[in-house]
Amino acid sequence: MRFCVLNIPNDKKIIRKYSCSYYANGFLYPPIELLRVATIIKERVSINNEILFLDAIAENLNEKRCIKQIIEFAPDYLITLISVDFSNSEKSFIANLKKIFEVKVIAIGYLPDLYPQCFPVFDVILGSDFESRFFKVLDKEKNDDFLNKLKIATEPNVFNADIIKGCDYSFLNSKNYYEFLANGKTAFTYFSFGCPYKCSYCIRTYNLDSVFFRNTKSILDELSFFDSKGYSNVRIMDDNCTLSKSLLNEIKDYCEQNMLHFNFYGLTRIDLIDDEIVEILKKLNFKRIFIGIESFDIHRINEYRKGKYIDLKIVKDKINKLVKSGIEVGVFLLFNPLNEDWTSVKKSLKILKSLPIQHAGISYLVPYPGTSYYEDNYENIRMEFSPDYSIKYKVKNHSLNILTQYYFYIMFYLFNRKRVLKSFGHLLFYPKQIITIIVNLFFRFFKGKRERIDFS
Repeated sequence: MRFCVLNIPNDKKIIRKYSCSYYANGFLYPPIELLRVATIIKERVSINNEILFLDAIAENLNEKRCIKQIIEFAPDYLITLISVDFSNSEKSFIANLKKIFEVKVIAIGYLPDLYPQCFPVFDVILGSDFESRFFKVLDKEKNDDFLNKLKIATEPNVFNADIIKGCDYSFLNSKNYYEFLANGKTAFTYFSFGCPYKCSYCIRTYNLDSVFFRNTKSILDELSFFDSKGYSNVRIMDDNCTLSKSLLNEIKDYCEQNMLHFNFYGLTRIDLIDDEIVEILKKLNFKRIFIGIESFDIHRINEYRKGKYIDLKIVKDKINKLVKSGIEVGVFLLFNPLNEDWTSVKKSLKILKSLPIQHAGISYLVPYPGTSYYEDNYENIRMEFSPDYSIKYKVKNHSLNILTQYYFYIMFYLFNRKRVLKSFGHLLFYPKQIITIIVNLFFRFFKGKRERIDFS
């Protein structure tokens, strides 16, 4: 059997994940879910089987060139990841491929798993248990009737974080992937999968509502591998990279004992930051951490089920401690069109001015089907699958348009002397990334400055 594991092309750089997808501007991460699938296939099948790992996003392949490579390889099975936000173009690509080349397509995706009847172009659709299904069905000795076995394969409803010890990085060209404002080779890994929190709007990694940690030895061995291959940065892809202090302490001790030196990057929540975590992150040489604050309004925090509301003074104190430890801090905010307008953005900017953060981003709150936020606001949301997938708020007078986003970024970055000076420093140290970010922002502005961001 011949397998093609494909990250479908897109006309812009995007990060495609099972849980969500988004535009990549100044950074690019590998499709880890697909890399893990390719690793499982390689470990489970005989040496005579061939695998083509094709990341069309990283390799800048358009649809025509991508299809040409697939046809030249002539796989029996094509395995791909279908996002929520770009599923229309992904379906279109597969439909065009099938018109000129006969191949069985296995789609992994949250949205197709919820609504399989709306994705007839795929031969098999797999949900969040896709890793265990591949592992169970693939066999070194016997792989007959593979597709039907994959359709009916079942496993206990417990995620196995150690189904592989680590990803096979031989599938990747490390030069194609990079972290935001970081020089040198960057490795991308998970220490844990899923999330124990129940935020109403969120699809967690693999849609897991608990957290599953990898075996510590596998993580430490992987870090040694990264060091041997010359990686200087490690981007932790976990939903929350500070869930386990004991794990981070073991990693810190291991790096010190074995003289491993990395710059670490990751995501977390503000309520997971305390004095002990700050000290651990400092000793681990964390360079930047992004925090999902989402809102400074207690009503929004309660609506999003973010947990205990933290006073702004406490937030400022936690961020101050991170910054004083040499760690850059960025925050993510959400814009909710059902109960916010552009004045909400102005209020958020006023609060952000009081925080010693270097980066901030604002995103339109997408009402993902299947989440509790979607169910709670169902009457105000319109979802369609014909002719294409579209999900919109019925409320028309509130929207976050491009001009509002530009207003946010201009006010945040250009009306703060320290951030302006820091940004000039970034331009000197990371010229390619900064220029790419600026060019993409201007292109988007002039192409569609009146665009409504409704994720239709």
